Amino acid sequence: MVSTRHDTIGGGSSHDPSATTITMTSMARRTTSTGNAASGPKEHLPASLQQDPLAWYRTQHIRVAIAASVLVILTTSIYISVKTHPLYGKPFFMSLAVFVVVTMISAWLYSWRRLPAILHANRPLYILYIWSIIDISAIALAVALTGGARSEVYLAYFVLLLFLAGSAYPLASRIALSILAVVSYIVALGVTGWHVSASGLTERIGILITAATAAVLLSDAITKELQMHKADLTSRAAAEHSHHMRFRSMLQGAPEAILTMDSSGTIDGLNTKAEELFGYSESQLTGRDISTLLPNLKEYVEWDAYVKHPVQRTITGKNSLTGKLVGRDGQAITLEATIGPISSLKTGTVTRAGISSDSTAGNSTGSPAFILVLRDVTRQRELEDKLAHDAYYDPLTELPNRNFLTRYIAGLVEGMRDSSHAVGTASVVTMGKLPMSPAGIRFDEAPPAGAGGITDPALTVNGASFVSAGTVPRATPDSNPSAHLPTSGGTILYLDIDGFKKVNDTKGHDIGDKILHSVADRLKSNIRRGDIMSRYDSDEFVIVAHDIHDEKSAVAYANHILRSFDNPFTHDNIGILLNAHVGFAIMNPDEGCEDAIGNAAMAMDKAKKRNNGRAVAFTAELASRINDRIAIEYDLHNALHEHQFFLAYQPIVSLSTSKVAGFEALVRWSHPKRGIVPPLSFIPVAEDAGYIADIGRWVLEESCLQLATLHRANAEASNLSMSVNVSSRQLDSDAIISDIANTLEVSGLRPDRLVLEITESCLIEDLKQAVRRLETIKNLGVRISLDDFGTGYSSLTWLSRLPIDVVKIDKSFIDRLGSHDDVIIAAILSVASTFDLQVIAEGIEKEEQSRLLTALGCQLAQGYLFGKPLPMIEAATLAIGTP
Repeated sequence: MVSTRHDTIGGGSSHDPSATTITMTSMARRTTSTGNAASGPKEHLPASLQQDPLAWYRTQHIRVAIAASVLVILTTSIYISVKTHPLYGKPFFMSLAVFVVVTMISAWLYSWRRLPAILHANRPLYILYIWSIIDISAIALAVALTGGARSEVYLAYFVLLLFLAGSAYPLASRIALSILAVVSYIVALGVTGWHVSASGLTERIGILITAATAAVLLSDAITKELQMHKADLTSRAAAEHSHHMRFRSMLQGAPEAILTMDSSGTIDGLNTKAEELFGYSESQLTGRDISTLLPNLKEYVEWDAYVKHPVQRTITGKNSLTGKLVGRDGQAITLEATIGPISSLKTGTVTRAGISSDSTAGNSTGSPAFILVLRDVTRQRELEDKLAHDAYYDPLTELPNRNFLTRYIAGLVEGMRDSSHAVGTASVVTMGKLPMSPAGIRFDEAPPAGAGGITDPALTVNGASFVSAGTVPRATPDSNPSAHLPTSGGTILYLDIDGFKKVNDTKGHDIGDKILHSVADRLKSNIRRGDIMSRYDSDEFVIVAHDIHDEKSAVAYANHILRSFDNPFTHDNIGILLNAHVGFAIMNPDEGCEDAIGNAAMAMDKAKKRNNGRAVAFTAELASRINDRIAIEYDLHNALHEHQFFLAYQPIVSLSTSKVAGFEALVRWSHPKRGIVPPLSFIPVAEDAGYIADIGRWVLEESCLQLATLHRANAEASNLSMSVNVSSRQLDSDAIISDIANTLEVSGLRPDRLVLEITESCLIEDLKQAVRRLETIKNLGVRISLDDFGTGYSSLTWLSRLPIDVVKIDKSFIDRLGSHDDVIIAAILSVASTFDLQVIAEGIEKEEQSRLLTALGCQLAQGYLFGKPLPMIEAATLAIGTP
């Protein structure tokens, strides 16, 4: 801090100029001297002038005054030492001359070195006064000794003395000194006997007065300029010091550890947080190279190039890195280190001004300074690691999830395409639990003590170190950084747990989750070491079996995995026996990741439909069928809206009269490109895709409308009935009740002329609700028929539990007529008669079959023997002749 009491130099102020006070701490002094180093030409002055220009100016006058005094005394002494001089040889004058010369020279030499210190002791004008009086006395003595005739020689000294004093003294001092000089000169002339004319004396006194006047004018100009410069320096020093103090305060209050250093990387300051972090005081670290603490910093930022272009390198981002520090408590913390340049307030150049705590006084150019900020990002990294883990791992089973698997398989496929290199693509490297840091570098755990970091024993505290232990480990699905992904592909096995939804529905999701966790553990214990298993969906797992390239080996591996389901899974004494299905596909480098997984999924679907617990391989034929199924599903979406469906009616005939008793409505699809699509090709697809309810509603409405029209057109057709198939999807909703009621109302068909055909599969999901809906439908007057009777697990049970009116014997029994199965048909007819049910035999194609059924007492039949499915006009003609 600079403290001054200002004077009006040359302005007649009553303040004593000698009272000027300069008090500055070493830190502030450094700030002032270095902070002005680049601000303009005025700063290229001596340090004392930069501190107080008035004191510097007076210093120069004192030095010149001393020099002038020495010169005058020396000249006079030489003069009187001449043998012809009257005083020559007189001991008193000779001793006085020698003493004065030696004293003046000694004082001059001493003062030249000590004047700055004397000035800071606030005595500059007193010294000037003393030397001015000594000079005047010495010059007057010289005039007296040499005689008045030679007094013009000393006139120049009087002029110099008046000019110097007049330029530095206040106005009163200048007047007093000028009078003293004139009086001394006159007295000296008088002592010598004058020897000067009146005009000469007037001329010489005029010269002295003129010199004093010129000094006054010059003093005013110089003093004003110096005062302005002093005020500017004082203000600038205060601003720089204030900035420095704010900067230091900011560093101390910062939540991060901060160090400052010079262009060589030498530490010259740090805040309290840095002391706490490293466990060393500022005095211990000041003067140490930054590599002592951060061995890899200079190498990473390429220090020499960074110092030359710090701003550009900072913009490009290569100025930070992340690593781990083992603290004094032995706990590793993750730090992010960022380095940047410190710029001057005035010029924007990189400088140490006002930053470092070491002495830089006298540095007129400034030296580069850098700040290093260390942030504790331990919790942030832990959170990032957790988020990265959660993004790629299933929280329930801790297995890799679908996201992980797809990226992993993508890496395998890429490796298969170019087996000349290990799979280390960006998609794989950035996949794992250790994401890249913003700087692009991530370090592992710090190595053991002695492997790096702070090596100076004087600075070692509990092995603290901050070192590089390597780059990002290769992220592999088994979390082994040293593992390399194979490049030869393998086989993907897709496993689905059959009926796991029932476990959740009956035992609850908590038990279901625990069972699923047990399933995952058992599967992990049964796969080969190095293979990857992922929980791909809720109850679906995908296994990547490396280096299995043939179907035989894949089947053996899949069966081995399936055998892990032979024993029940238990939890809290709850035992659950589960079944699984596996489909597999051998990887092909020409297919993408989704194709590889999709192929195995298609094979699994086929295995699930077989329901035989055997593994199924993916084949091109299977893919073709599935792709065809997908195409059909897509076309079904528009088929109803574009009226591509039509109905065909197969007659149901009375075996006793051979007359048509009714029809079964069968839906057909006329595809614009495929032609007539067989029902077995699209009905199952419509069931799975959810279109069957819309199709079934259309069949119901269309068939009832056409039969009602036939009834109104011909009275002989009024006894004909219409059988319409109802899917399980339709029977799952109460909407079927309203659909039937609306259809009967709109068409005008008698309810007893409508027969709804259901199969046993319609009743399996929810028997209670199905029976309720059937009873409601029956109350509408509609008859119910049980189709495919005899093929279910407990067909006879349905006869007593269901509100049915008709049973249809499945074609599989008809095909075996004439064998011991005749007894089964006879039993069905007997039971149906007991329950007062009609019986219809399906699939009659031969006369012999018709004859045997008639002999067994069957009433109704249908099949190609009586007529193929026909359009309504042809079917009506067959029934009544002419509709």
